[in-house]
Amino acid sequence: MNGSINIIFKKYLLAAVIAIVGLVLLIYGLNEKNGQDSLFIVASANIFVGGVLAVLLSSGLLKRNLVIVLAVLCTVVTCLIGYFSYESVNDSILHNEKRVAAELQTVQVLTEIKELEKAFKEQNGRYAANFDELKNFFETGTVKKVESEGTVPQYKLKKAEKMLLYNANPPSDENMTELEAYRLKYEFNNPTNIPGLDNFRRDTVEISFKESFLNNKSMKANRARFNMGPFDIEEIRYVPLSEPRYEWTIQTIDSAIVIQDTMPVIRVYAEEPISKFEGGTKDTIGFGNLKTGSLTGTWE
Repeated sequence: MNGSINIIFKKYLLAAVIAIVGLVLLIYGLNEKNGQDSLFIVASANIFVGGVLAVLLSSGLLKRNLVIVLAVLCTVVTCLIGYFSYESVNDSILHNEKRVAAELQTVQVLTEIKELEKAFKEQNGRYAANFDELKNFFETGTVKKVESEGTVPQYKLKKAEKMLLYNANPPSDENMTELEAYRLKYEFNNPTNIPGLDNFRRDTVEISFKESFLNNKSMKANRARFNMGPFDIEEIRYVPLSEPRYEWTIQTIDSAIVIQDTMPVIRVYAEEPISKFEGGTKDTIGFGNLKTGSLTGTWE
């Protein structure tokens, strides 16, 4: 009697352990709190089914050939699910990479549009209402630049020079400042022949906005780092990586009332090209506020 029990115990022990382990893993995987994927669940189910089949085979209830067929079928199913799981993970990785690239490039383009709009406003007293105006300003606009040459002479002002500048003779042991040097040269034409003042030059000149903008080292470095290519005034109207391509929306008010003051305001925005999560809702990205006049971006 004991011998028979011992034989049965040995015959079914391994198969039963496999089935129990598979069942425990399957229950664990089906619990959403544990966060296991479909591949884990299928593998657990296969272990459980394998254990059950082993028990049935040992008991003689199933023929060996049928067990082999079922085992092969389970293996094929597992391989297929493994393949699809790999594809799903790979798609998620690619999506995240595109998302990061889209964030960097959209922020860069919005920053460039903001700088263009600020320069346009500086010259025109309002913001450009569309990209055609921005393009025209980019191609033909000018900005002021201070060109400097020479240094402020190490010179203590005398009474005659102080009288010209201040109509008084205030006591001072300091050397003259850059502003004092500028006024003595450009307002009074260096009447006392201060040594070195003739070599001092501070001129405000107008230069091409396009040239100044394109020479921005930070912009060029960011574009290179974000794989964007050189700046193109025609391209910034489009949201980077948008498929199909769509443009930024520009809204402007030339004379908006903001806290009892009248000022130009702007808002530039669009739907982000790639959502944060696969298949998720796309948020709005942009800068500006028509109510407050702020130029803060949604990413700031």
